[in-house]
Amino acid sequence: MTTDEPSVWQELRSQRDLLIEMKVKLDSIPDHELRLRKLEERKFPLPTIATILAFASIVANVVMYALAK
Repeated sequence: MTTDEPSVWQELRSQRDLLIEMKVKLDSIPDHELRLRKLEERKFPLPTIATILAFASIVANVVMYALAK
């Protein structure tokens, strides 16, 4: 068993080094979901559209109320 111990430790070290290398590579990749959210916000700014529609609705209601009198 003592002859296998150095090879086990060496294997563990190589696995650890491989994991560290993979983590570094993954950390360098930008977040895919974040990139998609930014693209969607740029293309369809939903809060802005909702605000404009709400304001247009208020204006339309006021105009319709004024015309009804």
